[in-house]
Amino acid sequence: MSGTRRVRLVLALGLLAVVAAVIWGWRKPAASSAPASAHRADRGGGRGERVEGGESVVLTGDLEAQRVKAAVQVTEPDGTTRFRGNAESGPVQVTLGYTADGKRDKVTIEAARGEYHPTTQSGRFEGAVKVVTGLGVELATDTLVYRGQEGIAETDANVEFRRKQVAGSARGVSLAIREGHLTLAADVKLRIDDDVRGAVEITAARGAFQKKDGSFELLGGVTARQGESVLTAERLAGQLSLPGYVLTQLEATGNVVLLSAGGAMARQMGLNASSGSCKLRTARLDMPIGGEGARRELHAGPGGLDFVWWSASGGGEKRLQANAATFVMDATGRIESVHANKNVRLTLGGGEPAGKGRAAAHGELIECSSGYVRLDPDSREITQGEVVGDVVMTRGPMRAVAERGELAQSDLALEGSPEVTNAETGARLSAESIRIGTGQKLGLLSAWRDVTHTVRRERRGDEKEASLMTVTANEMEYDENKHWGIYRGDVLLRMGSDEVSARRLQLRGAEGALLLYANYNVVSRFAMKNKDGSTADAAEGRAQTLAYKEAGEILAYTGAVTFRQGDLTIETPDKLVVRLTPERAMKQLVAGGTSVKLSMGGRRATGVSVTYSPTEEAFRLVGDPVAYEDGGGPGGRGLALTLHRLEDRIQLDGRDLQRTVTTIKRGQPTK
Repeated sequence: MSGTRRVRLVLALGLLAVVAAVIWGWRKPAASSAPASAHRADRGGGRGERVEGGESVVLTGDLEAQRVKAAVQVTEPDGTTRFRGNAESGPVQVTLGYTADGKRDKVTIEAARGEYHPTTQSGRFEGAVKVVTGLGVELATDTLVYRGQEGIAETDANVEFRRKQVAGSARGVSLAIREGHLTLAADVKLRIDDDVRGAVEITAARGAFQKKDGSFELLGGVTARQGESVLTAERLAGQLSLPGYVLTQLEATGNVVLLSAGGAMARQMGLNASSGSCKLRTARLDMPIGGEGARRELHAGPGGLDFVWWSASGGGEKRLQANAATFVMDATGRIESVHANKNVRLTLGGGEPAGKGRAAAHGELIECSSGYVRLDPDSREITQGEVVGDVVMTRGPMRAVAERGELAQSDLALEGSPEVTNAETGARLSAESIRIGTGQKLGLLSAWRDVTHTVRRERRGDEKEASLMTVTANEMEYDENKHWGIYRGDVLLRMGSDEVSARRLQLRGAEGALLLYANYNVVSRFAMKNKDGSTADAAEGRAQTLAYKEAGEILAYTGAVTFRQGDLTIETPDKLVVRLTPERAMKQLVAGGTSVKLSMGGRRATGVSVTYSPTEEAFRLVGDPVAYEDGGGPGGRGLALTLHRLEDRIQLDGRDLQRTVTTIKRGQPTK
């Protein structure tokens, strides 16, 4: 039994096997001891003879030594032998020697009085009955009855028993000797003392043991306590390996609940709660018991499982619900992984309020057909996991679906036609692979291959207007808390009739304050209006980079810029900035730095820079010199050139010390 002591909580159940061993151990000699003593009394004086004091020794048929010590031994005419002790000589004492399972042992029974009836082969001990075995088992009760013809040893009185650190009690004990069936009738209580982990106490309405196969069960309101931890069930059954009565299997059924606030109880059951607390509720819990240091498994279900735990770092409760699950423990009895199947629901965190730059945490709920999670044994954080079959993840208004997913400490990676939607904002994300941030990365989204991301874009004009913005790319990272995203590889952005394509694109800012940065081979198209509000030709731009600030309606192109609107084309290797009115009419344009080319309606000019004046609806080029060409008329050179957009008129400033201005109309000679 010393080996089983280290099985922790379940050792207390092995104590019932000790109770059975006490009765099983002395059942053979018990039947023969009293008759042998009676025969000795007959030899000394025949029936009805009274023997005062002394000790008798009898050798039974199997040469087992029997010793009976009593103040008075009386043999009645009917063969009944009675034993009685007194205050002077002490209680009746019967010592039985026997061999069980190939080992020698003895049992000593003490009582105030006892008797044996040879006709019915029955015996009875009464008054402070105490049973002690050579193995250190002690049993105390008020009465103990043996009915030989029925093969039953029993008592209706309270029974207390102890062996080393294990103790217990019950009201009423019955042993069917031939069948090897031990019954504890009522009020079963067990206790195991442990200086390291604290005492374990178990109560049940009744219990039973079966020696033939080493099985036992406790029934009716079973409760096991250790410190602040409690296990309850309607039935607790187990298996003892024979002949050593080592516990190898434990099973709890019927409204099984394990509560742990301090972790001691959970550790005994293989559920390490050393950091935080946990609650396990299931219809059935199977616990194969290995030796000290062995890797073990707990099987919960089928019929419903609800496992709730809190990690050392906080972050709200975590919850696993399923039809059944297997808990795998390492050699120290700490949870290594949990494998669940059928109707799996995994809830992660939640309940945290919104903070600066952070959305409120609603908590993630993952539903799937089957899955598993691995836990860090110290922090009890999820370090790895997998969910398979019709995976659905929800967090507030967000919903994600996929065929399978991999769960890490800070994200969930979805595969198999994954899609993420947001019922509140209308956002939608699809790709071949999507990663959703959890825990410390809550609100982060990543996607790869065939990415399509739609988010809400809100603009501010005379009235607030909301629309959807869609980006396609090969890769994406997006932070829902900061409304920031970065897209890579064949990126195409659509905002209504606006479009931007590039190899890399960034989006920043919340509603009404969108910032867009596009890099490498940028091609853009933005809807435009005339000053009177009528629809104008769209503005098309090509460059190495584009920065768009929605709040001020600013477009800034840099590097190999080509800008077109209708018959207007501006080219510069440097930079071009366009400012628009809220209605999308051109408010200002500045381009150039080292050189600029402008063409409009067959008119072409080159210079250092160009600006647009919305008042005059004219473009002004400056340079040293400015060169002008007109395929339908004369050209010229000067310091500055003004091209009127709505008129067929050009002003060319000369380079003389005294400023000269030349006005050219198409089809008219130069002045």
